[in-house]
Amino acid sequence: MSEILKEEAPVRERFTVDNDMKAEWVLSKIRSIRKEKKKETDELLRQMRFYEDRMDMICKQADEEVAWFESMLTPYFDERMESGFTKSTKTQTTYKLPTGKLVLKHQAPEYERKDAELLPWLKANRPDLVKVVESPNWAELKKTVKINGDSVVTEDGEVIPGVKVIEREDEFKVEV
Repeated sequence: MSEILKEEAPVRERFTVDNDMKAEWVLSKIRSIRKEKKKETDELLRQMRFYEDRMDMICKQADEEVAWFESMLTPYFDERMESGFTKSTKTQTTYKLPTGKLVLKHQAPEYERKDAELLPWLKANRPDLVKVVESPNWAELKKTVKINGDSVVTEDGEVIPGVKVIEREDEFKVEV
């Protein structure tokens, strides 16, 4: 057996595309592989959607059950709070039990802002609270410059600082 392993496999000549018929054959192989890939990935996506739907259903059912049980604790917590058995801070009121605690979180208010109305007032009264954001308009700049080696230059040849050109290889694609 060791003699068999020592023998080298015959060297196969690499297939070469040297005419349209062979190129068409290669394209058909690529098309076939892509079709099989799509078929298998579509099936996996279908299965994934099934399990996502199942998971959503399980989570929804569990959340509904927990909410139902929590609703049983609300009146009890209110009673404990009225009786003075809870501990209150600025942000929450709690009642401790041996295996957990009931917590009423005091929510901070939400703010509905109209920045178009707020900004002029801030500019007039509190300019220190106005943010100014500047950034280059790269899309417009790119239309007016030229590449010189790894630098970007103006039409007059002035090198623009802060930009380095990184050449990339052309990309060969086969479309079927």
